[in-house]
Amino acid sequence: MRFLSFFIAMIGIGYCADSLNITKIFKYNKFLSNTRSLVKYNNYLFVATDYGLRIMDISNINNPVLLNYVEKNPKSLRNLKIYNNYLFASSDLGFDVYDISNPTNPTIVFQYLFITPQFNLMDIEISSSYLYYLEYPYVIKVFDISNPLNPTAVGTISSL
Repeated sequence: MRFLSFFIAMIGIGYCADSLNITKIFKYNKFLSNTRSLVKYNNYLFVATDYGLRIMDISNINNPVLLNYVEKNPKSLRNLKIYNNYLFASSDLGFDVYDISNPTNPTIVFQYLFITPQFNLMDIEISSSYLYYLEYPYVIKVFDISNPLNPTAVGTISSL
């Protein structure tokens, strides 16, 4: 049985794998320049780029289709994580929460913005109902995301 194993996101090449065999199945560049991160959700692939969020239908892996995009200029999206029906996207300016209950038309339901933009690579990780957000310079903020419509800061780790 074949399944989507991974994408080489910077150049938009898709691969499938079964056991130890890896096969290039397509190359898709349209609107995927400067890709930073991607995450699979059902038959959809959410792609973070310097220009915003791209949504692709990958139900037919041999023919992926770009369904929609959400422009975020000047925000370059960096990292994507999914929690329930919500997509968390880090950027140079903070992080956004998208409602993806309708994956083809995500809507922003929450934004966390820096007081002073840092324009450096920021990262997020989700564990249980907590989001860990790496801010420059070397500060980790912890958010309770049990209510994704209103994440609440619950702590900071600053001595890395």
